[in-house]
Amino acid sequence: EKEKQGAQPQVALPNGGNFDYNSIKTVAASGNVKASYTNKEGETSNAQADKITYNAKTGEIILTGSPVIITPDAIIKNPNKDAFIRVYSNGNMYSSRGTKTTFRHVDKKLSDRDKQKTNRKP
Repeated sequence: EKEKQGAQPQVALPNGGNFDYNSIKTVAASGNVKASYTNKEGETSNAQADKITYNAKTGEIILTGSPVIITPDAIIKNPNKDAFIRVYSNGNMYSSRGTKTTFRHVDKKLSDRDKQKTNRKP
């Protein structure tokens, strides 16, 4: 009967599966890595890079090797293999030289701002 179902690969878990996730310091992935994360406002951003490292203690994410981040408001990318983008736990970002940012929905935001100005009473 097991042969009919096919052999399911078993993953060996450390400490018999009793793993303390609070002991994780960093998580790193390499290759064509894709990740999603949600900010405090509930907005989802997507990231892609050759390597992504997450520091659990500081909450920082570092993307290296042609990094791209797509947020609800902007697309941040750098095609250089030596490039990096650091995302701080508060959502601020720092990137290497050559990074380009394309803002999304700028026209809508500007028109919304103009509407707010006209709705104000002196």
